[in-house]
Amino acid sequence: VDEDFHARFSCVARHYKYGVLNRASAPVLEKNRVWWVPQKLDVESMRVAAKKLLGQHDFTSFRASQCQAKSPIKTLDKLDITVDDNHIIFELSARSFLHHMVRNIVGTLIEIGVGKPYDIDEILSVYLTHPTVFLSDKTRNLLKNKNYEQVKC
Repeated sequence: VDEDFHARFSCVARHYKYGVLNRASAPVLEKNRVWWVPQKLDVESMRVAAKKLLGQHDFTSFRASQCQAKSPIKTLDKLDITVDDNHIIFELSARSFLHHMVRNIVGTLIEIGVGKPYDIDEILSVYLTHPTVFLSDKTRNLLKNKNYEQVKC
């Protein structure tokens, strides 16, 4: 491997997958693998809000207070929300993410789905230093894949 290669900093894309179980009864077989949200979710409202997050934005309001990134400007390339029976799957892709950014995005979209009056445009424009967005369950966030430019061995 090239001496300049770094597993974290040489990455050109990261892909996260986040699972939510949306039904009245708690998970048994999927416990600790999905986030259980018993309230009925308005997936279409979540998708409308998710579209506003695509592209380049200042994601300060979606970062953790201990985030060490030099810049809060990130480009979210993909934010898909799919439904399969009682499962809602969030798939997010970007070159890089801020600390807790995926969890904060998913948590905020879930809050929108249960009917909370969050306005994504307002959240993006406020640049909160201590986010008031909803932080999702930490155990359900999965780094699915990383992409690298061609690595020389």
